[in-house]
Amino acid sequence: MDSLFAKTILLIASLFTVLTGTDYIKISSDSLTYDFKNGGQAPIYYYLNAENIGIKKVRFDVTSFSDWVSTYKEGDHPTAKTSIELDQTAQLNFVLEIHPERLQDGVNKAKVTVEAVDLQDYSILELKEVSITVNKNFKPAPEISTTTTATPEISQLQTATPEPTPFLSPEPVLTAKPLFKTVSPSPKSSQTKIPSPAFSPEPEVPASVLKQFQSVIDSIKLFLKRLF
Repeated sequence: MDSLFAKTILLIASLFTVLTGTDYIKISSDSLTYDFKNGGQAPIYYYLNAENIGIKKVRFDVTSFSDWVSTYKEGDHPTAKTSIELDQTAQLNFVLEIHPERLQDGVNKAKVTVEAVDLQDYSILELKEVSITVNKNFKPAPEISTTTTATPEISQLQTATPEPTPFLSPEPVLTAKPLFKTVSPSPKSSQTKIPSPAFSPEPEVPASVLKQFQSVIDSIKLFLKRLF
């Protein structure tokens, strides 16, 4: 009777856990990617931290599904499956031992699972996966984003405010100087020259008149000589 009652309580608790979606597993990473070339350091070790964040003690099962990845508790030897009971809030490190030297060139993928198992009915309370990718002698090209940027509507565009034009004071106009100096005429002298009277030639006396005039003068001279 007591056994039946205990099992009923455990079943109700398990159903309550499933229905309420209580988390139990917290791990440090769920995705690992490595680039490896021939001659590189191998194997590769990754310490996967796992913590019980549930409401009771559970068992953590860590399982590898590839022959080039081994799992084991830190300090133990590699095994295909590791089972560790963890109390509430307890945590530890699981070692993921990766052997890229066993792989072919190209992209290689593996998977490791972490399960939280109920200690009463051995049901799986939660499961998480850790994906492992090894690019051997190969580096994939970066993905080109195909997302297009939406063009903002015209109404949302901000109208650029024109900057005020700085006021420029007018530059002085340079007047070109003449190459040659303009010589102003000197003022005329205040003393005005009196023009000399024009010489009008005497009218010519006929020769006959002159002879008569000369004979008269000779006669006068002779008279005066006889008188004195």
